[in-house]
Amino acid sequence: MASGVARLTVGARAAARGRSLWFVAGSALVALAFLYELHQHLGTAGDFWTFWAAARALSAGLSPYHLKNLVAAAGPLPHPRPGPFLSPIFVAEVMAPLGALPFGAARLVWLGVSLLCVAATLPVLVRLGGASARWTALAAGAVLCMAFQPLSFTLWLGQTDTLVVAALAVGWYALRRGRPLLGGLAAAVAAVDPHLLAGLGLYLLFRALARRDRLPLFGFAVGGAVVFGLCLLHPAMTDHWLRVTLPQAQVAAIEPWDTLNWLQAWSELLGPHLAVWPTVALDLFLILLALGLWARPDATPARDLAVVAVLTLATTTFAYNQDYTLLLLAAPFFIARWRSGSSDNRTGLLAFTLAVGYALSALTGGPVPLRHAGFVLVVPVVALAAVCSLPVVRARLKTGFGVWAAIWVSVTWAGYGVFTALGGARWPSLLLLCGLVVFLVVLWLPDAPRLPHARSA
Repeated sequence: MASGVARLTVGARAAARGRSLWFVAGSALVALAFLYELHQHLGTAGDFWTFWAAARALSAGLSPYHLKNLVAAAGPLPHPRPGPFLSPIFVAEVMAPLGALPFGAARLVWLGVSLLCVAATLPVLVRLGGASARWTALAAGAVLCMAFQPLSFTLWLGQTDTLVVAALAVGWYALRRGRPLLGGLAAAVAAVDPHLLAGLGLYLLFRALARRDRLPLFGFAVGGAVVFGLCLLHPAMTDHWLRVTLPQAQVAAIEPWDTLNWLQAWSELLGPHLAVWPTVALDLFLILLALGLWARPDATPARDLAVVAVLTLATTTFAYNQDYTLLLLAAPFFIARWRSGSSDNRTGLLAFTLAVGYALSALTGGPVPLRHAGFVLVVPVVALAAVCSLPVVRARLKTGFGVWAAIWVSVTWAGYGVFTALGGARWPSLLLLCGLVVFLVVLWLPDAPRLPHARSA
């Protein structure tokens, strides 16, 4: 009897070691692919050149909103040509220390800052989901983040979205810890991308009016006032940004390019003149839906944060591939559902299916050239397989998670290739935008009775 138990124990340990090796091997492959792609893109200027050139132009007393001033301050335009400077003027002010460095050094420093933002965000998101930030959770999160195309795209370009996600996650965590003023102040840092603050602003206003909790909105307003004060240091440039730069950027956002928003989608389907009306109608519907979800008695902070992130992306009229990094803020909601065992219910299954599609699908990143198909399509599958080898995940795969995750990854994986070959970026973009709407709608669906074998992980 004792020898049989010993053999079982040895076998269990060997199986656990084998699964750990699978996780290490899969994680190593994902990390190598991620570093290779990152190295390839670091050889290009990316969007960071625009931030760096804007900082140098501002230091020289020139407006960064004119291309000739960027060239005068930073030298000839690199290839491929980066986009114009569209951010508030305080972003160039904040970037001033990087503008004093040579471009190559500044690019590496900003990459380090972005990676530190990701590293700081991971444990915060895990804790917001109600889990402890153990090494298994953090390692799994890191692997999935490396396979999350919008995040990779942000790092490749040198964009500011990692700072936005970190600010919003830390601000929400401070709100959860009973420090609403600090939470509002921290969230105001996300004003580096003001178009990604719509959902949060609406939520804080709802919280102030419906729950009489005004301190978060006050803290957010104070942070916004500081940002606005920095902008007023350059009144002429701020005026130009409001009157000229923003309208021009909005017009460009509805042209057939690489933006991912309903206004651009309706413009392609109906034409630019008719696109405004269905966009406004859909936005109003989604805003009312979000307000109703926040007001429900079963509302939770994790779900409220997920609604904030998805509502922002579903209603904005100006969003690019990298802006979908904001979907990382939905992670606490799915972690909480995972831990509660509600994944076995109909609503939980559909919501989790959408989550897998967001985190591990090429659709999330929008149009990606076929030359990057290996990274965009194969790496997410390897990452998913590596995470599924962890014991805590394998236990949950025996419920409904495994089947639905496999179905969604298969459909989006095949669908990306078909739509890219036949129709370019239009259909993947439409599928993604429809997924955002479906996610908000599905939260209203009643849960089916829990399956008999459902149990918490």
